[in-house]
Amino acid sequence: MRRLLPLTLSVGVLLTVPTAASAIVGGETSTRAWPHMAGMEYRAPDAADFRFRCGGSLIKPDVILTAAHCVDDSEGDGGTLPADRFRFLLGTSKRSAGGERIAATQILEHPQYDATDGGAADVALVKLASASTAGAPIRVATSSEYAAGVDATIIGWGAERSGASELPDELQEAQVGLVSDQQCALAYGVTGLLIGRPDAPTAICAGELLGGKDSCQGDSGGPLMTPAAGGGFALVGVVSYGLGCAFPTQYGVYGEAGGDALRPWIEQNAATLSTADDPPAPAAQAPTTSRVWFPNNPSAVPTGNSTAMPNVPGASASKSSAARVVLTFPRRLGSASDANRLGTLDVSFRTTGFLSGVTVSLVRGGKTVASKKLGSLAPGSHTLGLAVRRKLRTGKVTMRIVGTDGAGRRVKQTKTLKLSR
Repeated sequence: MRRLLPLTLSVGVLLTVPTAASAIVGGETSTRAWPHMAGMEYRAPDAADFRFRCGGSLIKPDVILTAAHCVDDSEGDGGTLPADRFRFLLGTSKRSAGGERIAATQILEHPQYDATDGGAADVALVKLASASTAGAPIRVATSSEYAAGVDATIIGWGAERSGASELPDELQEAQVGLVSDQQCALAYGVTGLLIGRPDAPTAICAGELLGGKDSCQGDSGGPLMTPAAGGGFALVGVVSYGLGCAFPTQYGVYGEAGGDALRPWIEQNAATLSTADDPPAPAAQAPTTSRVWFPNNPSAVPTGNSTAMPNVPGASASKSSAARVVLTFPRRLGSASDANRLGTLDVSFRTTGFLSGVTVSLVRGGKTVASKKLGSLAPGSHTLGLAVRRKLRTGKVTMRIVGTDGAGRRVKQTKTLKLSR
């Protein structure tokens, strides 16, 4: 949780508030596929509707990892809130549209969680009523896969500035640096007297020395991720707490899911809770930073555990058993004049399976007029902005998509479409 304090502390430390940012705090609207991202919604005892509460990460097809303080009854008897008051949004980058909502059936807080001691062991697991068909699990990192100084990624639907009550509808992301336990302890040497010092064995800090980038209110429970050696991302931490948001020297504190103190408990209990089959193990591929939106339409994603692909690119599958990926194109493209004016042309299409090493291009008269290379595409509907290489004219143009499916087969599909004026 984020604590807001007066700018001038009684102990004589002066904190300056950073300028309001355009995203998570100091980030931007996410344009990458984050199929493990979950939105926690909670219905209070006297409320008729669910309201957004925290973030979370799908680590099994039917198990969410989140922060213990998000499910703890801090205003009541100090126990865990009833599971039937929670549900989770998965498979969409927008809180207001798409995806699927699945009820919670069981909650496990870490037994050493202590809200009064710097948020020690601030992690919890939630069992879903059914396996997600629109989301896909992320792997929890090992402590050998990350270190201080490594750039990490945070995502969430939390506030865009410290103290803000309005939350964005679109998923936000930012990059922050991991900080050593020693540096974080030094940063919270004084302010830790007021809000608690980070518990080194179960917490990790990330942020910028001068502030400006951070998780914030509403991001609690969401993921802190670093690039994985084999491609994609691995889950390092869970958003826990901090002093305000993006204040200088006041790094964000995260429950260290990948650390030796928490990871065994997380993996053992997630395996016990889960009743769903794990997705296939991923093959190595570099992560993507392409401008592709994760599908907001759950009906576009085939159901069944076999399609629950991990968030790292390139799921392995048997060539004999894996169905071939089919691509569906629109009937026509956008406006040539608008594309020439803006420098980009938005194209939409659907895939029935996972593709890696994707190239999307528009060809006319044997010449490529617009193209983009992508690292990977999840199953479902996609919108992609292609940079226009040469002036477009109205009329027919060939759209071509080339990639590799989960069984290692080359997929190539073309269709002639019409550009409007």
